[in-house]
Amino acid sequence: MLINIHTHKDCQQDVICIQNLFPHTTEAVLPDKPSGGRYYSCGLHPWHIEEDGFPEIKEMLIKTETIIQRKEVIALGEAGLDKTIKTPLEVQEEIFIKQVRISEEYRKPMIIHCVKAYNDIVKIKKQMKAEMIWIIHGFNSSPQMATQLLDTNCMLSFGPFLFEQKMRAPNVLKKLNPGSIFLETDDGKRTIEEIYQRAAELQNITKADLKQWQQANFEKVFSKK
Repeated sequence: MLINIHTHKDCQQDVICIQNLFPHTTEAVLPDKPSGGRYYSCGLHPWHIEEDGFPEIKEMLIKTETIIQRKEVIALGEAGLDKTIKTPLEVQEEIFIKQVRISEEYRKPMIIHCVKAYNDIVKIKKQMKAEMIWIIHGFNSSPQMATQLLDTNCMLSFGPFLFEQKMRAPNVLKKLNPGSIFLETDDGKRTIEEIYQRAAELQNITKADLKQWQQANFEKVFSKK
C-alpha cells in the first residue's frame, strides 16, 4: 500500500494515511475506533495562534493532549513555526514548546509546519533534547538545512513542490537517502500516486523500491516500542 504521511483531505481507498485535524474540529470527525489504514494527527497550527487568544489556546492545548492519547491519533501536529504570519515568533515558540512536551510525554512523533524558521526548529529540538522523531512536512529548503534537520533526528516529507522546478525540493530529494523521507499530498490536488511516481524518478529508483522504503520508514517511526 502507498503511504500518505500528511493530508488535509479524506484518505484515499487502499492508502495508509495520516489525516491532519485541528483540536477545534476534531471530535466530530474521529471514529469510535481505528479503521484500516486511516490514522490521524492533531495539533495547534501556528496560523491558529493569536497573541490575544491565550484563553482559547489554553483550552485547545488541553483538548490536544486529550485527543493525542487516542490510539488512532499517531502523531501530534501539524504544529510549528511560521515567520510569515503576524503572530510574534516568541508567542509561537511558547505554544510549540508546550506541544513538544505533550509529544514527548505520550511518545507520539510530531508533524512540523515550518516556514523560514528551520534554524529555530533545530535549536528547539536540541535545547529540549526531544527524543521523538519530527517530520518536517512540505520540506522546501537547502541541502545544508536538510542535513542539519536529519542530524537532529528529524525526517523530511515531500509533496506537491516536487513538481515545481523553481522550488528547491526536487533537487534536495535527489540527494537524500530514501530511509530519511516521507511523501504527502498535504492539501494539494496531486494524488499520492503522482507524488510517488515523481519521487521515484527523482531518486532514480523503482516505484516498488520506494514503496518498500516508505513502509520501512513508517514502521520505524510509528511502531510501538
